[in-house]
Amino acid sequence: MKLKLIALACCSAAMAAGCSYTPAGQAQGSFEYTNVQQRPELQAADGLNKPVSTNRYEIPPVPASEPIGTEVDINAPVVVWPLADGSRVEETEQLPRIYFDELEGMTNISDYVWNSALQGLQARNIGVAATQDKQVISTDWLTTQYQIGENETPLQVQRRFNLIMETAPHGRTASLLVEVAERQDKGPTIGEVLASKQDRDAAAGLLNQVVSEIAIMQYQGVGSLTEDGTLAIDTGFDDEGSPAMVLGASFNFSWTLMASVVEELGFEIDDLNQSTGRYYLDYDKDKSGASSLAFWRSSKEGKLDIANGSYELKVTGDRRRTTLTFFTNGEAFSAAELNRIFAPVAAEIKRQSEL
Repeated sequence: MKLKLIALACCSAAMAAGCSYTPAGQAQGSFEYTNVQQRPELQAADGLNKPVSTNRYEIPPVPASEPIGTEVDINAPVVVWPLADGSRVEETEQLPRIYFDELEGMTNISDYVWNSALQGLQARNIGVAATQDKQVISTDWLTTQYQIGENETPLQVQRRFNLIMETAPHGRTASLLVEVAERQDKGPTIGEVLASKQDRDAAAGLLNQVVSEIAIMQYQGVGSLTEDGTLAIDTGFDDEGSPAMVLGASFNFSWTLMASVVEELGFEIDDLNQSTGRYYLDYDKDKSGASSLAFWRSSKEGKLDIANGSYELKVTGDRRRTTLTFFTNGEAFSAAELNRIFAPVAAEIKRQSEL
């Protein structure tokens, strides 16, 4: 009975005092100091020497545009996460910006950051409205829901963002900055201070989504992407100077990928050795049947303009770059032979890497 009386007394006291709800993030306490007026300077009595005045303890005036008292939002801002390899944030940076430093195996940090940002947006289903090559990516409208005030009134905010990329003059560092380009509110009117903080947090959140996707791609072994979000593939040379295909991906990623690629192109895998990076292959356009290592699958129709016979594929690389060298009769393909098969092999690698 006593407990019930105590509870009723507490409820009655709360009702008598009114509903004292403080929105989350609003500063609390006494703010009488915000109304303190500057006292007039003390005057020395006649016949006394006036001490030298100092402004050491003078409280500086607060600019009219700055929040004070209950207008101060005490919630910590959304921080930018440097999750991707080579990414970092500056401690003095006030804007949602992240820096990427060139890592071993990267050939162009600008291409890497630009293409990765586009791929990160695509992975999060964030539409791109416009781009300025390697400078600005403008997104489509994105919608965020908020609850404002004591009654948790719904507020719907639509924003378009700009992702701004800058490359250092030395070419080994690039940064991504996210800013709100446009904002539209549907709901209660809120103050400029709260709206500005919401925008800054939303921009940092979008940047974190992009960086997270870049980190995921790095974990999966993809180091370089084209503008359409596919694996970067080019011609070049392997570690022994032989003509080779160059993939913007790690050795582990490429090694696993090529097992499916060569079979789809019409090769049969006779043997393989990952420690030496070798696939031993047979190619016969007219042959059908089962692969010696994958006996449950039928051989694919040959898709390459090469003679029937035995071939080798050498896969060499590191965490970010891998080369593919084809051999026949113990000799590496010449540049002309490699160019003849480049298009279908590259197309199949891109198709398989998207799965």
